[in-house]
Amino acid sequence: MRSKKATKNVQNLSKGVLFICTVVWGTSVLNQTDYNPWYLFGSGKIENLYKSHPLNEYPPFMKYYYLGTLGYYIAKTFEDILMREKRNDFMEMVLHHTLTIELYVGSYMCNYMGVGSLIILALDWTQICVGLSRAFTETKFKTATVTFGVGMWVTWIYFRLFVFPMVVYYGLYSLPREIPDFSMKFDEMFVVNSLFWLNSGMMVLNIWWAYLITKLIIRAVKGKDNDIVNKVEN
Repeated sequence: MRSKKATKNVQNLSKGVLFICTVVWGTSVLNQTDYNPWYLFGSGKIENLYKSHPLNEYPPFMKYYYLGTLGYYIAKTFEDILMREKRNDFMEMVLHHTLTIELYVGSYMCNYMGVGSLIILALDWTQICVGLSRAFTETKFKTATVTFGVGMWVTWIYFRLFVFPMVVYYGLYSLPREIPDFSMKFDEMFVVNSLFWLNSGMMVLNIWWAYLITKLIIRAVKGKDNDIVNKVEN
């Protein structure tokens, strides 16, 4: 049992470090564009997302960032499906990973990597504190657990409930309709609308998990629950 917990903590620590690296990588790549907005710590404007569409140009390493991070979600999907012990949020996680992969594949095939990369970066920000908070669960480092647990709540509310819907609305609903003759390109319109509704489904999951995290933090503050992180299996 002790060995199993130690393995789990190391895996979560590795996850936190991995997402620190992907966030730094993604931010450095997107800061070379003119559409990374201020709420993702860029100096661009999201209105520039489709100014050269359909001949969208991307900075060096954008493709590698995109496909590299896609590999993680594919691996996690197989891991969740094949694991012997199903977690209490098994269905939610499989749905989350499936929606994420569909976002990757659909946006990549239709040359919409700009909006896709913004969404990916927003999602990855929240995973840093999720991994690090769970890494210190059931250890003697209670201060670190609480600190990263609160960080998980703050980043979740900001990136998943503010940044994510902003990017999805502008990038997959409002701005595409300003592209000349967009309504006449039925195949492209179908893909963009599909991506919009798929991400709307993910938004429902974001709200649900935000509710669970908030509820558990309130219980912890009241002293009714000391295990915040392990009950939010993301």
